[in-house]
Formats: sequence, structure tokens, C-alpha cells
Amino acid sequence: MTNQHIQLNQAVRKSAVWMIIVGIIFIAANLRAPLTSVGPLVGFIRDDLHISNTMAGMITTVPLLSFALFSPIVPKLARKFGVEVMILTSIIFLTIGIVLRFLPGVTALYIGTAVLGLAISISNVLLPSLIKQEFPTRIGLMTGVYSISMNLLGAIASGISVPIAIGL
Repeated sequence: MTNQHIQLNQAVRKSAVWMIIVGIIFIAANLRAPLTSVGPLVGFIRDDLHISNTMAGMITTVPLLSFALFSPIVPKLARKFGVEVMILTSIIFLTIGIVLRFLPGVTALYIGTAVLGLAISISNVLLPSLIKQEFPTRIGLMTGVYSISMNLLGAIASGISVPIAIGL
């Protein structure tokens, strides 16, 4: 193998590592924002859909129930289909859940919220595994990157949800 081929292989590996890091950041950023942005909007949602306080409270409870029910089977699914495939599936379902929540009606809101909860539970369980798999010598650093991305964007989403809702 020539020196040029070795340099090309190293450049490709370095690019792949950066793509994985960016992917982890983007995925982590979307694991809390769909949940934290709802809390400040519950009053608006309740009034707009004419639902009770109990039903409004269920908007934030449904994802937690999804986590509790679905998280235990995620490792089995990952062994069967692969971590990467399951994370990709999670992102697809996360997108579907978010779109469903934007559709009019109470049914779409709750179905979208349940789908979103299931999707988030997959990535919540599997992203740490992906970090251990892809960065075995940098687990602490990459877990920090993952955690900061998830929590920072969740906080930002919570803070800007009302101004965006009022602006729209």
C-alpha cells in the first residue's frame, strides 16, 4: 500500500469519526426537546383542544409510560436488527411522532406523543451503547458530549417554545 493510500484511508476514517460525532449530537439534541417544549405549552394546548387538565397532563405522561414499557425490550431488538438500524428507526419514528403532533385533533396529539415516546426510548437506551462501541477509549468524553447536547437543546426548546407558539 502506498503512502498516498494510507493517508487517504486515515482521512476517510477521520471523516467517519466526525460524522458519527455529529450524528450523536443531532440525535441527542432531539431526545429531550420534543418533551421539554410541551410543558410550557400545556395551557395553550388544553385551551386550543378543549381538553381537561387531566388529559393535558397525559401529554407529558404518555412518553414516560412509553419509556417504561418499551425500554426493556430495546436491547433485544438491537441484538436482532443492530444498534445502528434501531437508532435510524428511532429517528424515523421520532419524525413521524412530531409530525402527528402537529396535525389537528386530540387523537393525533396522543398517537404522535406515544410514537415519539417509543422512538426516544430506543435512542435513550442505544446511544450510550453506540458510544461504547465506536469510542471505547473516549467513553467519558463522548458521554459528556451526548449529555450536554441532550440537556442543552432540551433547555433551549423549553425556553423558546412559548415565544415560537405565540409568534406562529
